[in-house]
Amino acid sequence: MQSQLEEALRISEERFRGTFENAPAGLAHVDTNGRFLLVNDRLCAILGYTRAELLRKTFLDITYRDDLAASNESFTALLRGDRVNYVLEKRYVRKDGSPVWAEFFAALQRDAAGTPAYVIAVIRDLSERKRLESELRQAKEAAEAANRAKDEFLANVSHEIRTPFGAILGMTELVLETPLTEDQRQCLQTVQSAADHLLGIINDLLDFSKIEAGKLELDLADFSLRAMLDDALRILAVRAHKKGLELACHVQPDVPDALVGDAGRLRQVLLNLIGNAVKFTAQGNVVVRVGVVGAPVSEGEVGVYFAIRDTGIGIPKNKQESIFQAFKQEDSSTTRKYGGTGLGLTIAARLVALMGGQISVDSEPNRGSTFAFMARFGRHPQHPTEDDTQPARKVAAATPLRILLAEDNEFNTRHLERLLVRQGHWVRLANNGRQALALAEEAACDLLLLDIHMPELDGFQVARLIRQRERVAGEHLPIIALTARSRKEDREHCLAAGMDDFLSKPVRAAELFAAIDRVISARRVSQTVRTNAEDRTNLLDPGVLLATCGGDAAGLRELCKDFQTYAPSRLAEVSDALRDQDAPRLREAAHKLYGLLSAFSTVAGNAASDLEDNAAQGQLDDAQPLVDQLETMTRELIRQVNSLSLATLQHQAGTAES
Repeated sequence: MQSQLEEALRISEERFRGTFENAPAGLAHVDTNGRFLLVNDRLCAILGYTRAELLRKTFLDITYRDDLAASNESFTALLRGDRVNYVLEKRYVRKDGSPVWAEFFAALQRDAAGTPAYVIAVIRDLSERKRLESELRQAKEAAEAANRAKDEFLANVSHEIRTPFGAILGMTELVLETPLTEDQRQCLQTVQSAADHLLGIINDLLDFSKIEAGKLELDLADFSLRAMLDDALRILAVRAHKKGLELACHVQPDVPDALVGDAGRLRQVLLNLIGNAVKFTAQGNVVVRVGVVGAPVSEGEVGVYFAIRDTGIGIPKNKQESIFQAFKQEDSSTTRKYGGTGLGLTIAARLVALMGGQISVDSEPNRGSTFAFMARFGRHPQHPTEDDTQPARKVAAATPLRILLAEDNEFNTRHLERLLVRQGHWVRLANNGRQALALAEEAACDLLLLDIHMPELDGFQVARLIRQRERVAGEHLPIIALTARSRKEDREHCLAAGMDDFLSKPVRAAELFAAIDRVISARRVSQTVRTNAEDRTNLLDPGVLLATCGGDAAGLRELCKDFQTYAPSRLAEVSDALRDQDAPRLREAAHKLYGLLSAFSTVAGNAASDLEDNAAQGQLDDAQPLVDQLETMTRELIRQVNSLSLATLQHQAGTAES
């Protein structure tokens, strides 16, 4: 019996020793003071010590200095009974002084009396995993650096290409306005068309690069859907007419017009799809249909369906999927005959995906094609269209302005100066940033057109210095940035520096005068708000309110009731956003307040719109006076509508008209 027990004990010890010594991880027994009692060969190999050397040390002796505190804290908590076991990633110091990462697992072993006896430790070498993690991290950083370098390279290339394009397109545009022979006009129109086409290719390549880098984002804002469609169709109508094609657009009556989305990108998608339809159709028609998706997408959103049908060459079934791939067209003969890079549909598909939809195609060779997509937009049921709002923001194009033009490129200077002078504006020139700053300070100007890349001081420095001076003087000079870079972050950088608007080169006449109109209008609205803020008796706009309620007494009562209910909460949202210095939230709150105020008061509505513009440009330093004015005007409006009747409103409207 005794011999059997001894044999069983011997077998058990051999099993333990075999398991302990042959384990793939380092194993150790550690006493309550942290000293090694028993170690295996694998642990010795990990740490580079002999067994005898390790048995003379504690685990703290060979722990990396920066990991001592965490190791000691965890070990002490284990001995106190706060933990049953713990796992810790830590570094040890090998005998040769090099650090080694390891995963340390510890479990407490107690004796028969329940007293802590020793700790069982399992140490797993993490060197290979850490090496791979380091390599992956370095590879990720290298890839990000390469992407940044690529972005910067593309931005620089864009700058270098767009700058001479400004001269080519600008001078061509100017010469086309002079008396020419028919042959000269046709030659220049060919130059203009070719330059526009090449600029479109450059824009496609830049957009595709942004898409591949995941940096293309939508710039959401209010827009009129029907106005955007009219604009897009007007551009393509001439091309369709030259080919003898009928170009038609049918918008269902239930499609809302006042939407929130990226009108520019939607326009880009439609121009691509409708342009392709015109390009690949020799005879017949191109029809655009717009409707509302049957099921609502979500509260406050609407799904709009667009379908572009043509009677053109069509696409074989086996080619329909590949046309959305980059640089692909139906076949090489298509490229030779019709031109193009094969990027248009790729970019359009990605843009539609950003808008929450997907492009589909239904086509047969020689029977035409239908490209369709759905996009999601925010909607403003009470937000009127652009034609019905902000009358004070419209500026006569003939209003002469004193404009300071800061541009160091001779061709761009000549082009812009001629455009401005032809419109009757007075222009003064600066060819570097320091001169622009001096002239802006000494000369009375209505507007500064400021190139971003100039010698001595760049445009950002000039704008910041002007805004710093204005904080003391209490004035505001409208500044429009001019740059050959067209990225969203470039625009944000300009607005953050204090500029009011942003134009990408090459600058076209229509874009230039539209930007001038925007910033000068905003300035005049701001001045009007300050002038009229004290005139509380004229705050209510009876004509606007009568139009809003449709001359209905019950409708007027409901409007006034809603105004008294919602105006205080809308004001509170504005105040809270400004207090938190949250520009995006302030912009949204100001927009909601504008939708409420504009139905009752043009002056108050313009003040809210001005605040929205400031928030959109990140100019929160100037927002508090506007918020104070809005609070005063809103309280006065609440008082005025408290007992307002239809008869009183009609009388006020008649008095105002007379």
